[in-house]
Amino acid sequence: MKTAPPFPAATNSCRRRVARGSVRRRGMAVVLVMVIIAISLAVSYSMLRMQTTALDLNSNSARQVDARHVAVTGISVAMQKMSAANWAGVTSTVSGNISPYESYSVTYTTGDSSLTSGSAEYNEYPYRVTLLSTGYAVDPADSTRRATHRVRAVVQLVRRKLSTVSSAWTTAQAYTVLQWGNDEARF
Repeated sequence: MKTAPPFPAATNSCRRRVARGSVRRRGMAVVLVMVIIAISLAVSYSMLRMQTTALDLNSNSARQVDARHVAVTGISVAMQKMSAANWAGVTSTVSGNISPYESYSVTYTTGDSSLTSGSAEYNEYPYRVTLLSTGYAVDPADSTRRATHRVRAVVQLVRRKLSTVSSAWTTAQAYTVLQWGNDEARF
């Protein structure tokens, strides 16, 4: 007993069409998979770039904050130096390191640039000193990346009363006194 095939016998041309169609579908599936992989790679790359950029921004922001703190520290140190008896004066500069990656430099300038000859406080000009502090913060991972921040402060010198003029001062001005050596001098 012969059994009939489940499907009618196909002709050669019909088999070719079926075979060609399945090849086309298989090729389309490969293309579709490749497109999905390409899209996944593109999305992964863009996410990686976004994370790298976010890390760089965070690092730059942290360095800028460090530079600002260092500049403020420089102002504080410069003001303490002004109070010391051995302060070198307005033409001097103060610099120092907070850490191997953070440093400051402070310059002193006579006067206050905001005062003009028409200002009500212009007579205070010689008693004012402008401090310009520049703070530097270098990235420990890359020494070519450096943040800089400047802070400007104007301080006013405190007037101190000098000793009162002696009544014999006018008489002493008429004479010339010369002294050499390290001895006590009296007039």
